[in-house]
Amino acid sequence: LPGRTKAALACRANGKGFSQSKPYAHDKPAKHPPKTEFWKTWTEESAYALGLMLTDGSTMNYPGVGNYGLRISLISSDESVLARFVELGGGYLMHAARTGQHQAQTTYAVHGTEPHAWAMKTGVGAPKMEGVVGARPSRWERHVIRGMWDGDGHWSVRHSHNSRRDRTYTNLACCLAGQPLLLEQVNAVVRAAIGYSGAIRAFRPTIHGLWLYRRESASRLAHWLYDDASIFIPRKRDAAMQVAALWKGAA
Repeated sequence: LPGRTKAALACRANGKGFSQSKPYAHDKPAKHPPKTEFWKTWTEESAYALGLMLTDGSTMNYPGVGNYGLRISLISSDESVLARFVELGGGYLMHAARTGQHQAQTTYAVHGTEPHAWAMKTGVGAPKMEGVVGARPSRWERHVIRGMWDGDGHWSVRHSHNSRRDRTYTNLACCLAGQPLLLEQVNAVVRAAIGYSGAIRAFRPTIHGLWLYRRESASRLAHWLYDDASIFIPRKRDAAMQVAALWKGAA
């Protein structure tokens, strides 16, 4: 049973049980093999896939049953990006219905030693998200960071009213969540690209956020990430372009 740990199998043997879901049926990998060339070559799409892997992905490594590969999960409304990975890199999509407060999710999965080796070589393996930016030719860094921002990034527009001056101010900001070392490296790449750096602040002891508060910096970042891009999550791009448009209108 690919993808099942010995502990889970033991629970089943003891009658405690678990349900064997269709997405992990044993014939899935055989019917949807990887397209190995995608996982051996740097392209805009593979660099973007790495960015999503760093934020919303995980590796599969079960040598006892010969199951290697990777997974990326997004809310179902964003699955067009994952469908592109199926087209380019092989694999298949799995769907999970909405439960409680959790939105419906779509997961991209691809099995094989090639995608697993690619993920480990680019730094996705444990410890996750540390020391990976800068480990590939710099021409691909923009696409990696766009994938990260699409995965765990946020664009915000807030309006505040100053009653003393009777004026409404528009505050633009964007944030990327992650681990401190990775965010420091992203910040260095962003600073070199747009001329502005962000502030790294802690959400929790191990999770921080890279914030760009200045309106012009958020606008420049939006254009740097999405202009001429061929792969992105549409709603994230729309939010970024809204920030850019508001800055242009205020200029």
